[in-house]
This record gives sequence, C-alpha cells and structure tokens, in this order.
Amino acid sequence: MWDLFGLSGYARVDFRVDAAGAPWVLEVNTNPCLAPDAGFAAAAAQAGITYDALVAHLLAVARARPRKAA
Repeated sequence: MWDLFGLSGYARVDFRVDAAGAPWVLEVNTNPCLAPDAGFAAAAAQAGITYDALVAHLLAVARARPRKAA
C-alpha cells in the first residue's frame, strides 16, 4: 500500500477485512498522532514495538533520508 498511495515518512492505514477475506481501506492518515496513547503507537505495540523503539526508528529513518535542496 505504501507505493500505491505514494507515501513517505510515516503513516497509518486503517482497514477492515470482510467475511470473504477481502481488505477494505477506510483511511490513509499521512500524519497520525504520535502520542503514546494514540492509535499509531497502539498499532506498533500490537506488532511488538515499544513506544521508545517506535520513536527511535522514525527519527533514524528521517535522519537517513536525503534532504531536498531549498
């Protein structure tokens, strides 16, 4: 989905799977809240990623990206 929606940085994709097993995208949030009690952190926790590890990873990825000329 990342490439399909042209995403970069971080994002949250909300989806549901119907009874037939087909996924349905409800929303693509390109700037989800990063609060420890918000949905993005909760999704990371479900994947076994702690909040501190999540923030550290986002910072590392941002630092590694090439900067665009002003």
